[in-house]
Amino acid sequence: MPVKYTDELKARAVELVIHAQADPDTANGAITRVANELGRDC
Repeated sequence: MPVKYTDELKARAVELVIHAQADPDTANGAITRVANELGRDC
């Protein structure tokens, strides 16, 4: 059964990735890093 995520968690994840990608120092690997921080392996 697929894992369900709340709309709030999804929105927060998007915000974190966009913020991380905006900074050249943190852009590399931003999606993977945010996913790991939120407890999701990708």
